This record gives sequence, C-alpha cells and structure tokens, in this order.
Amino acid sequence: MHIKLSGNLARFISYQRALDIDVGERNTVIGVIYKMVEQYPALKEVVLDRQGGMKRNFHVSLNGEKIRVDEFHKETLNEDRLDIFTAIAGG
Repeated sequence: MHIKLSGNLARFISYQRALDIDVGERNTVIGVIYKMVEQYPALKEVVLDRQGGMKRNFHVSLNGEKIRVDEFHKETLNEDRLDIFTAIAGG
C-alpha cells in the first residue's frame, strides 16, 4: 500500500514523504497504521494514543476520501492509497 505522510511526520521515517508497505491482500485502515508503526517504531508515540487509537490531531484519507475515526475498521486492499496529514487549526 502507498502511504503518503505530511511533512512533519517525514522526520520519523528518514525524511521520506511516502512509504510503500505490503499490508497483505486485505486489511483495515487501523491495521495498516499498526503495520506502519511496526516498521517505523518512531512513529508510534507520534500518531497513536495510549489506547492504541489514532491521535485526533491527524487526518486520514483512503483513496482520497477522508476517513472518520469510527471508519478505521473499513477494509483496505494492498493497492489502495492512505494519506496521513497533521490537522491544522487556526483562527
């Protein structure tokens, strides 16, 4: 699966902006995120909360569609694309 990360996350994966990870034929959004932090442990404390869920200061999209936290068990395929971006607040 192709995973694109926002710029500030790149420093935790050797300054890459994207990763290609074999996540198996079928998986879930949260399963892919777990695979990613398994391969890049420095990301774990950055993107996951203490309960193992995605921290709320990130936006996740699957094939260009924003995924809500309650949709993280949505099925994925190895050829899908996942984008993880830092949420930006402003006023």
